[in-house]
Amino acid sequence: MLKDYIAVYVPSTRSGSIPLDTITTDKINKWTASKLSALFGGCTSIPSVGSWLDDNNNLITESITICKAYHDKDPLVAWNAGVHICKVIKRYLTQYAVTLESNQGIDFI
Repeated sequence: MLKDYIAVYVPSTRSGSIPLDTITTDKINKWTASKLSALFGGCTSIPSVGSWLDDNNNLITESITICKAYHDKDPLVAWNAGVHICKVIKRYLTQYAVTLESNQGIDFI
């Protein structure tokens, strides 16, 4: 039974709050799912809604996709792989941060 997991919260915006078009959203979600599947054998993508405050205290609410993969890897190795994925997404979308979760906790990369 697998009990450890990592989950990448994939945003649907760039540069904080500019909505992505459907093609770009699909592309980044597919890329994330492909990376997690290659590393951990598969993942589940869950549509959701996330909210956060930007630097000007404006509430940003957006659709997100939570890509979650259970694994039997060393938790630190899995976390570091997730950090790498989040950094790529963050840079590609020029985001403030991308959320990474595990059964150990959550952080903003």
